[in-house]
Amino acid sequence: MKAFTPEVELVTEYFARCYDVQVDPLSGYARWHRIALPGPGGVGDQDSRLLRGLEYAAVVANQLIDEQRKRDHAKKVKTKRKKQLPDG
Repeated sequence: MKAFTPEVELVTEYFARCYDVQVDPLSGYARWHRIALPGPGGVGDQDSRLLRGLEYAAVVANQLIDEQRKRDHAKKVKTKRKKQLPDG
């Protein structure tokens, strides 16, 4: 049984080839950035549907990173508050 449609599988395959996680040196936050195009030529030479799929996948992947960062931050704050509470 297939989990994804052929289009989703294609986007997933090209996403792995065309995108990479890069960490912003100032903020320290990771973001997915396009590092290559799926085919030869410029942006205008690419399959527009594939490019839209790749761009959408990058938005979703970056949202997942942001959500994880927020959860991690909330855990750190909660842990820090626990340590600051007096025993008693």
